[in-house]
Amino acid sequence: MNWNQEQQADRITKAAHALEKQTRFEQAGGDPTINFFGAFLVGHVLIWTFLAAMTQPNLPSETLSLLTAGQSPAWGYFDQPPLAVWLMSFISAIFAPAAWPAYFLAQVCIATCMWAAWKIGKDFLQPWTAICGAVVLEGCYFFTIGSTAFTSAHLAGCFWALAILALYHGFQLEQRRYWVIVGVCLGLGMLSHYSTALLFVSMLAFSFLNRQARSCWDTSWPFLAGSIAAAIMLPHFWWAWSHDFTTFSTSMQGIWSVSSHGEESLKFVVSQLFAVVPVLLLLIPIISYFRLDEPTTSEDEEKDFVRQYLVVVTALPAALMLAFALLGGVHLGSTGLTLWTFVGVVLLLWSDLDENRIAWRKVILHSGAIGGAFAALLVVMNFMIPYAMNPKGPDDIHFPGKELAHEVQRIWKAQGHEQELAIVAGPNQLAQNTSWYYGKWSRPMAYNNLDKDQSVGVTDEKLREKGGIILWTEELTPEQENELTAETELVGLYSFENLAGRFSLEEQPGNLQILAEPIALKWGKSTKNEPLLVRVAIIHPWGTTHSEIIPEQLPVIEVNPEDEILPLQFGQPAQTGISLRSDTQNTNTYGQNQPPQQSQQPILNAAQFESLILPKPATPAPATRNVSQPFPIQRTVSSPPTLQSQPAPFEEEDEVVPSFLAPAAGVQPVNFSR
Repeated sequence: MNWNQEQQADRITKAAHALEKQTRFEQAGGDPTINFFGAFLVGHVLIWTFLAAMTQPNLPSETLSLLTAGQSPAWGYFDQPPLAVWLMSFISAIFAPAAWPAYFLAQVCIATCMWAAWKIGKDFLQPWTAICGAVVLEGCYFFTIGSTAFTSAHLAGCFWALAILALYHGFQLEQRRYWVIVGVCLGLGMLSHYSTALLFVSMLAFSFLNRQARSCWDTSWPFLAGSIAAAIMLPHFWWAWSHDFTTFSTSMQGIWSVSSHGEESLKFVVSQLFAVVPVLLLLIPIISYFRLDEPTTSEDEEKDFVRQYLVVVTALPAALMLAFALLGGVHLGSTGLTLWTFVGVVLLLWSDLDENRIAWRKVILHSGAIGGAFAALLVVMNFMIPYAMNPKGPDDIHFPGKELAHEVQRIWKAQGHEQELAIVAGPNQLAQNTSWYYGKWSRPMAYNNLDKDQSVGVTDEKLREKGGIILWTEELTPEQENELTAETELVGLYSFENLAGRFSLEEQPGNLQILAEPIALKWGKSTKNEPLLVRVAIIHPWGTTHSEIIPEQLPVIEVNPEDEILPLQFGQPAQTGISLRSDTQNTNTYGQNQPPQQSQQPILNAAQFESLILPKPATPAPATRNVSQPFPIQRTVSSPPTLQSQPAPFEEEDEVVPSFLAPAAGVQPVNFSR
């Protein structure tokens, strides 16, 4: 018998064994645990979706980032691949601004992982033992309390589990369709989370190290799977190359301190042990001892193959992640979900089992008890502790996002503009919450941290052209403190000097206005919590008249490009050159080529002026403006004029005095006292 005949005989033998297993199940009336396991998965999805929706009044920041980024479809985003964003964009188009679909989708990913573990375990374990191998994942933190926010890691974990299951069938049954599924799952996994590359490396390593697995290279199927995965990933890698691999550098941020490397490694080890040890403890009633004996029969050889395979694809990615954390200080995100889907099955396959009804019942009941304990802990963490304590500010799930969006909507409507709010800018927490909760059909785009690299499809030019609202807080919330990086300093972005330099226009005086009073948002149920103060700047759309403020008269600080803006600290009011006006004073309508009319106003002397503002810095320096020129020079509605940065002519006898206009009828005087 030549080599080809041996290969053919081996394939026939494997197919016969698979057919024999299926026949045994059919003769026994099928698997008696299918209905139970199906009910368990449905119950898990519904219960944890309900708990997440009830105990998290505001969407978590990671989920909000996915929901708001999808307003501008792209092949990649600032900090992650595109697939999770696309999926959330589809969900938001149907259900926005409801939160439960995101929680439901996270639990569907969890249920898929559990199904894959049960599917691969029931080929070598007793039906109820295979159930135990999947149910014990209720004791894993990442599959219960850690799955209440949908992230890209959840989607990647789903494709990890399906790819591992498909490759196992590809090795065993040697059918082309399973290799196609492997390629599709690896490609979609890479479009979900870059950690999928570690799974690919582990699969490749096993295919070379295992004698039986090496036979796959005698066929074209591995190349088929690789080609499919590469074809799926190619558009994203092309996008990443054209954007200087921003997504890779952001996702693989490292800490350059050696001590920090050790700290990150320790955190990773502790978190993974906290996920794996409870699973091992839950399996104690059914595990007698671990064994490493050699297989003696063909059925034992198949079992030995699958347990070696599962060890490699489970342990090797974890080891590689630890190496990344130790050597590079790299943060790979929420990785426990992707790593430990098959940990229960692996422990059972490498053990001598005491399989009986009492042991099965103990494992299932204990797993349910641990899942219930995690559910109770979720209620305590999300509902009781934040209200009993008095933290510095609201965290992401207790942030008053709906209230903030309502106030922003009221302010924008009060400007009398016909068009809807197009852009809301500010720190991620403020911009994304406002964007998501603004409305169902028309939601503004989020301009995160006023950084075009972090916000696909939004730039300063678009903000000046379409108008929008800028939000910031006088004191950073805990979530905003996490956003501070060397490249993004939130404090300096929202100074009056910076806002006037970037967004005020000479051709449209008064296009930038800053509300004199911040929005005060209550949060939590404790009376000790200080309200969250959110400052608001309004950028009126190009070529619009903002002569009316309806239905409420809102006093504003209007910033003109010729005004002198002194350097300011974060959250302080303007010091010189900024006048308080009612919007009825400026009626320079778009299309009328005339300067804004000067209104009669009382001029304050120096003593009166200094009494209204903070002390003037010792060495004030005027702000510099760098205004881009995105528009042609025309005074028509269809083609707005070019933004020029030439200073207005200055006569030496002109007296430059910071002035305040009297409020219009119905406008309450603004109190600048601190």
